Amino acid sequence: FNGGSGAAVGDSGFGFPRVMPLVLPAGVTQVGAVAGLKPKIVSVEYGTSEIVRSLASPGSPRLIPSATAWSALYDQILDEVSKSADVVVLTLPPRVPPPGFVDVSILMQAFTRSPELLAQFNVTLPPWPCEVLSRLIYVPQYVRFLAAHAQGEGPMPLVCADLFRSDFSINYDTYLELRSAVEAMRAHIRSEADRRGFAYFDLEPLYTSS
Repeated sequence: FNGGSGAAVGDSGFGFPRVMPLVLPAGVTQVGAVAGLKPKIVSVEYGTSEIVRSLASPGSPRLIPSATAWSALYDQILDEVSKSADVVVLTLPPRVPPPGFVDVSILMQAFTRSPELLAQFNVTLPPWPCEVLSRLIYVPQYVRFLAAHAQGEGPMPLVCADLFRSDFSINYDTYLELRSAVEAMRAHIRSEADRRGFAYFDLEPLYTSS
């Protein structure tokens, strides 16, 4: 969601700095690769992950882009990929809590039932489980934090206050803002699919089916 113009802006590789060089030549964006390869089918998955990577990045502003700004970038991507592919398939981002985010109370229950989950990081539970309400925590970032800080001769107790850190947790007000943004994305994607004659499918069942 950088400012600027052109479809490549929406394909900047934000969040994938370590991965993209492994699959794309230097200076080539995902949209650019489509133009060069001219595949028969292109699947466009663009939306929730871009927001989540911003929310879960240490030090990043908790900025959820406007539906208008996001739609403009999305449409530029569709304009470009439709020039090179025979079939374009769009995906509707899920409205459920973003992948990697869980309620703090659920995480504490898991730690209480299976203390070995923490023990492998040289961390122990406090005498009383943390009571943190209305909070979602990004587990991958939190686990990295525990692994980096659990050093020294003896086990480090889990610090409940760390669960409020903004670099790996969000409150439910922020989550509701995110959900509202995702709803707008889903509506725009369906509208563009109908207008352009593209197929689309919903990712939500992948996250909600047992």
